[in-house]
Amino acid sequence: MIRTAVKLLTAAALVMISVIPAAAGRLALSYLPPDFPPTDICRAPAEQVAPDETEVIEADAGGAEADKTEEWVSFLNRDVRTLSHLDADRYFSFISQLIDFKAELDERFSSADKAFAIIDLHVAAGRFEELEDKGLIPALADMSDALSQSERVRLARYFLTGTGVAADPERGEAMLTTEAYSGNANALLEVLRLQLAGVQPADWFEPPERTATLAFGGKLGQLNRGLCARAEFIARAYIDGDLLEPNPELAFAWRKFAADQGGRDAAWRVVEHMLTSEDAVYDQDDILHYLRLATDDAYLIDSTDIDALRETGALRADDIAETLLQMHGRTGAGSTRPSMGHFDMPVAVDDEGIGVTSPYLSYLKEITTFADVPGVIWTDLADEIILRKGRWAGEAEARDALTKAVSAGDPEANVKLAEMLLRDSATSGDGSASEDLLYEAVDRYGYAEAQRSLDSYFRCTAPDEPLESVANRWSGVAQATSALSLSVDDQDYSALDARTAPELVALLHRRAVAGHSVEMSGYLRRLESDPTVPESSLRYWAERVGSSKKALELYAIGAFELAETPEDASVAADFARRAQLSVGPAMALDLAIILLENSGRRVETADEVRRLLTEAGLRGEGAAIRLLQRLDGNDGRHFYSEFAEVIDARGDFLALMFASRHVDDATFDDYMARARSVMNCGTKDVSELADAYAARNRMDEAMHWLRVGLAIEGGHSMSRLGIAFHKMQMFDNPLQAETARTERNVLADWKLAYHRLSRPRSTTFDRAAAAGLLADAFVAESRDIRLWAFRTYAEAEPGIRRMLVRNHDVTTLLREAARTGAPDAQYALGLQLRDRSRDAADLGEAIVWLSRAAKGGHAGAMVDYAAMLAHGVGARKDPRLALIWLRKAEALSEPRAEPLARMVIATMEQG
Repeated sequence: MIRTAVKLLTAAALVMISVIPAAAGRLALSYLPPDFPPTDICRAPAEQVAPDETEVIEADAGGAEADKTEEWVSFLNRDVRTLSHLDADRYFSFISQLIDFKAELDERFSSADKAFAIIDLHVAAGRFEELEDKGLIPALADMSDALSQSERVRLARYFLTGTGVAADPERGEAMLTTEAYSGNANALLEVLRLQLAGVQPADWFEPPERTATLAFGGKLGQLNRGLCARAEFIARAYIDGDLLEPNPELAFAWRKFAADQGGRDAAWRVVEHMLTSEDAVYDQDDILHYLRLATDDAYLIDSTDIDALRETGALRADDIAETLLQMHGRTGAGSTRPSMGHFDMPVAVDDEGIGVTSPYLSYLKEITTFADVPGVIWTDLADEIILRKGRWAGEAEARDALTKAVSAGDPEANVKLAEMLLRDSATSGDGSASEDLLYEAVDRYGYAEAQRSLDSYFRCTAPDEPLESVANRWSGVAQATSALSLSVDDQDYSALDARTAPELVALLHRRAVAGHSVEMSGYLRRLESDPTVPESSLRYWAERVGSSKKALELYAIGAFELAETPEDASVAADFARRAQLSVGPAMALDLAIILLENSGRRVETADEVRRLLTEAGLRGEGAAIRLLQRLDGNDGRHFYSEFAEVIDARGDFLALMFASRHVDDATFDDYMARARSVMNCGTKDVSELADAYAARNRMDEAMHWLRVGLAIEGGHSMSRLGIAFHKMQMFDNPLQAETARTERNVLADWKLAYHRLSRPRSTTFDRAAAAGLLADAFVAESRDIRLWAFRTYAEAEPGIRRMLVRNHDVTTLLREAARTGAPDAQYALGLQLRDRSRDAADLGEAIVWLSRAAKGGHAGAMVDYAAMLAHGVGARKDPRLALIWLRKAEALSEPRAEPLARMVIATMEQG
């Protein structure tokens, strides 16, 4: 592999030029790439450059104070960027103070840097006249010798356009030509832009074609991993038609150059050009070469692309089949390419969520002493106080910060403060303060989240009986404005298409760019599923996701949940381990669950899981405390005493529910008021509250929460009469109410219960409970329920299947059912044997059961049976027979049949 070269790739040494007459405003230029031998330089790992020795000494000399300054400067940079994006004009005064504060803290932040930051602020706020009155741009121009090349180009643009300064084209042109003669590629492009607009700078004597040659030669730059991205910049210049006359053949030449240097996305574009070009006939070996480069762990070719390959006749059928089957074998049935290799995750050095202070908390307390503090900053302070001190230990201080945030106009603070005040309303019976805050957030700011909070308030937490009619009205309003927010899971992110859901894609991108954690992770998921996205984009967004602890946590969890094979799950689990070292204890519970699902049977996993659950438990996470108790088998009251102080300071909803069994009546009432203020208005939390009161034989309160459950939109699981009656009979036996399971012998009830538990997007999603329900259904007395269970298992989410297989002997159960002749059971057994096959015998038995299910009329079995025949898995390869079964499945409207049929046709000999 070529090491990074330091010499510039000058145009004279590398290109051949020819010029023909151009249309007005564009140049017809034939600019060819250099004649380099093929390399893998664009796939080279990022180089780690050792810092200068002087810098190391200076950093060491500063010690902890230097580290603190570095952290505070990063916080300042982020807040300046975020507030400028939100509303630069509204927050102008505060952002100016942040810039001044950065100048005090950071010795590297020069007076010129500060001046440019202030100029950017004025421009973002639209305060051009004010900027001109201050004379910042002329002052910077007078000290141009101290500026960088890019800064001098920026100044030149200001003079040319009259932005924040009186327009002075002559001065701007002179500054550009000076930079152009020094070899500044951006300055050369600006000069070229002037020339094509009919303006010839006075001090520039080169013709446009020579200017373009120098500019693109400078843009190509050094030999390093960024070479392919810069070559794509030149290719785009021949496609966009901004500066150059469009020329697809020259764009192709530059993409071919990038492909030869290791650019996978460029390789696929080369294949597309070769297949669609009408002016040239390309050798099929060349096409195959670039096709293999494109599918090398980067692109997944979809069915329409396969059709294009086949219909052109440019490739031999065997070659297409070999490449596509290699791709299919490498990537499995998935439709995404992971970005895990692009993450750079530093190890977290603090005990986030356990320590009572942090650099960020100190920073926030410092900047809230400034004038005109925005509400969002006060809200950030409240969040950090709660994170550090705990929801309950820091409640009074956080409430004060939220009150100031509300006064400063942050609608998010309205919602958070309203939730805090719910604790008071539980005892006072007056929820007007919370209502007023939520109504203000809706009426004054149009805040969509407050609409959903009003729905939850009137449905679940209002002091009076649930006001279902009012809640339904707010639910309708929230749904009508759903375009204002995103509510999708990882699989949905992957399926988002700009052609069918342009508004959602645009909103996702906008919120990801703004730095929202959920959307950043989701946007990276979407990019992974798009084969036209270049590796550089995946690398960029992986870096952004990796820089946000919450986004990284969400991505790591999603990577495991979307894993479709045991190998993928193991890779995702290892990635989650790395991510947890960077995220810290906040991800401990999630990693523990991932490890239990992926390698829970290994003895060596137990100690790691206990350590992780303890970390999460010390953050007040009730789910971790419960799991830890079950893992160790300790008595509940004794175990509670170990976490009592933590729960009292920072316990979440489930922690409070755990503690409710072991506290006195006064503490119980306090904890119930706390739980009510932080609950989710969903079936699980409502059931927890009803059970907690039932366990104390407080039937009035238990009945209240049962009524709340009946008011939950879509129906509470308790609304089924059989369960409701069974629960009420248990009031005299609280222990039985805690542990007993309700009998479900009506098929509709089984379907409804599983539907609520198995949908990842649902608030009632519970993978373990869904797996347990299916296990019970496998051995139900009703034949209809058993058949439904077999069919459902075959279509279940992969995580549910893994959990079911881990805890039950599914294969034996399915084999006994399959022998009765039920196609659903035969199909489920075939999939089970195929997916968990250890040898050829398992695959052979799998294809036998799939064939029986297919012959029994099961459309899904027809597709999976055909897939094994097409690839020769478990039986002799027979694509023609596979195609017959796929056509039958198509006639039964099986959606997977048609695209697989296309692939099979592509692998068959043409004619």
